[in-house]
Amino acid sequence: MIHRSIRLVVGIAAVAAMALVAQAETKTWTGDGDWFVNTENWDGGLPAEGDEVVVASGTLRLTNDTPLLAALTLSGGTLVASNWNTTIRAVDVSVHSGAVITCAGPFTNAPAMSNRVYIVCSNLTVNAGGVIEVSGRGYAGGVLGTKGSGPGGGSGSVWTPGGGGHGGYGGRMNGSGVVVDGATYGNPLAPVAPGSGGGGSSGAGTTGTAGGGAVRIEASAQVVLNGAIRADGDPDGGTRRGTGSGGSIFITCQTLVGSGLISASGGRATYTGAEAGSGGGGRIAVINDPGVQVLWPAPSITFLAREGLRASNLPARSGIGSIYLSDAAFLRPGLSNVVGRLEGPSSIVVDALIVTNPFGFGRDVQVTVSNEVLVSGSAACLELACSDVIWLGTPNYRLSPVAGLRFQTGGNLVLTNGAKMVVASGPTSDPQTNFGTVVTIGGTFLLASGTRVEVRSHPTNGASPVFYCRDLTVASNALFTAGAWHIGGEWTNTAGGYACAWANVGSAGSGQNWWGWGWGTGKGYSGGGAGYPYSGQGGTANDDTNNPSLPGSGGGCGNGSWGGGGVGGGLIRILAQRMITLRSGARMEADGGAGRNHTNNDRVGGGGAGGAIYLRCRTFVGESGAVLSARGGRAALNTGGGGGGGIISIWRVADQSSGSVTTDVTGGAGRYLNADAPAYNGQDGVVVWGQLPGSGTIIAIR
Repeated sequence: MIHRSIRLVVGIAAVAAMALVAQAETKTWTGDGDWFVNTENWDGGLPAEGDEVVVASGTLRLTNDTPLLAALTLSGGTLVASNWNTTIRAVDVSVHSGAVITCAGPFTNAPAMSNRVYIVCSNLTVNAGGVIEVSGRGYAGGVLGTKGSGPGGGSGSVWTPGGGGHGGYGGRMNGSGVVVDGATYGNPLAPVAPGSGGGGSSGAGTTGTAGGGAVRIEASAQVVLNGAIRADGDPDGGTRRGTGSGGSIFITCQTLVGSGLISASGGRATYTGAEAGSGGGGRIAVINDPGVQVLWPAPSITFLAREGLRASNLPARSGIGSIYLSDAAFLRPGLSNVVGRLEGPSSIVVDALIVTNPFGFGRDVQVTVSNEVLVSGSAACLELACSDVIWLGTPNYRLSPVAGLRFQTGGNLVLTNGAKMVVASGPTSDPQTNFGTVVTIGGTFLLASGTRVEVRSHPTNGASPVFYCRDLTVASNALFTAGAWHIGGEWTNTAGGYACAWANVGSAGSGQNWWGWGWGTGKGYSGGGAGYPYSGQGGTANDDTNNPSLPGSGGGCGNGSWGGGGVGGGLIRILAQRMITLRSGARMEADGGAGRNHTNNDRVGGGGAGGAIYLRCRTFVGESGAVLSARGGRAALNTGGGGGGGIISIWRVADQSSGSVTTDVTGGAGRYLNADAPAYNGQDGVVVWGQLPGSGTIIAIR
């Protein structure tokens, strides 16, 4: 593909030179038909190399490469590209107001990725009112309860179909709560794949909607965008169906200017019953030449890769997609022109940041906010290093494929009005000493009432985020969690620590016994998991109780058909320069997950180990009613060992608590043949209240 593109660019340069020597002929299309078949619709005959082509009206279908044209101008009408490698080739391509370039679609898994818009040119101009439109031209939705097409196709269901995934996960809601559905896939730095279709509902008799298509633009000089390039998933039209994910828009050019729109968002789900999931955001990438871009006025283009919106902020919402920009010149003050997850440029500096919708940063981006960050509103979510969702068995895990994200503020970081923040990690060479994501807050880290922070360690490597701040305040009814979330039935919504074994998926094992993931051979934590064959094998204690740096290990399982362990609790690690304050009703959790299924009595598996909470500060202030919890997960309902309790380790110079903070590191309950089995309970964990030396203290070591 690279060699072919080089030949095309060289050919385009040759055509431009030819046009200067010989007068190019102008060929005009009117009517409907095929470029090469319906030659009667060409005024002046079939275009040849070096000609200037005008599409004046009608629909023009393109099933093979165009000749190398001097110019292609759409003054009106629609150009429809078919086949994956069909290429629009011209020195200059212009799309005027009311004109459209699109592709055929949607299409199913076979043949895969059969259509897209592919433009190779020197200059591309999309005027205001003109559009390159491939929304709903990607993978098709599933019919009558079947899964949508594509790598991230949404699940089919009787009543709860899922949204398609791509750059962001698809959403879904089952009877007990919201779950992640369509998988993420593709390369955020060079996206080429279409979006996946949503799942269909057999109960409602509906077909899921299609994902967005794919647009690839190779411009050797400039792209001027005052119109729009869209690759959105199709909306649900107000009916119960999963919607498609956003597609791909990949632009390489010297410069990008204008004030238009680039959008690869998930399909909007307006059905008010809340059961159907929306599609995840797609992927956008723009790679330019910053040395040339700086000579032009700063563009004011809007980039959207947002999740499929739900009516009235209903659940079953999906994940935001990825936006990779090679040049910070594309970013407006406060990042106000970007909605999605920024995977580049590598260094981002802004004066202040206000987040009122899902928004994030991915991979190893270095982010500096000079002043305050405000995350406000029930729809607001700041995501750090949450690029991907993977499945290990049925449970899913949020992570980054690479470590190294650094997020720094000069002022406060404030969560208020029901907002949340999710921080994950990529893998590192040594998860005990090398933290995958680092958050540094120059002022106060404030969780106001009704807000929450979710921390997710890498599920197989164990690398975790770490937080540095001047002060931390967790208000009443605020939650700081690295715990495992369970929402009923077989589902584990998301995990904080090491992954569990599930069915015949685990870190090691065969036959009736599978290990969960964890540090060394310890598939427990602190006190260790109880030893019982159906839980894989009992875990052993691990980590430093005075300075914990690992998440809890996942539970094992046996009986591949019905086995499933619990995920480990994660790691909350916060180092404050001055004060940590936990108000009454504040909670910090790193609990392990329960073994598979707490409603069916034929499931077997060990609980996940509790994780760790490590707080270090000069002054600790705790109020009665504040809770710190790192409990082990209980076993599956039929048979299994309980997960070991975790570690709570609090170190301070001074303690100004007005009451007693509740701590809980209880080991998980064991089960045997549908009955409680104390012999298989996980051991309790460890609580450390450590005293740091004051300023000027001399410690003599003999």
